Amino acid sequence: FQRMFTSLTSRGFRKRTNIYTLSTTGKLIGMLFVRSLDRSERVFSAMVSRGYDGNLKTLVEFEMHTADVLKAAILIAIAVALNVVCLTVV
Repeated sequence: FQRMFTSLTSRGFRKRTNIYTLSTTGKLIGMLFVRSLDRSERVFSAMVSRGYDGNLKTLVEFEMHTADVLKAAILIAIAVALNVVCLTVV
């Protein structure tokens, strides 16, 4: 977006409240959408050519244990406590 807007300003475009600005902004947003769609298609094509099939491959299958749940609960409790302390200090 920044490069496209820099290109517009180098051609003399200035933001105003008129129909020309609205038209140009609409065209800019449309071009941004088209460019992002094109880029996503190129990225997907590159991923497929490297063997991507939509599934995440891992060496070891993850299994949730009681210790994992306890660690997550402790981390959440610490985060909440820090948030409460920071809010009471201010």
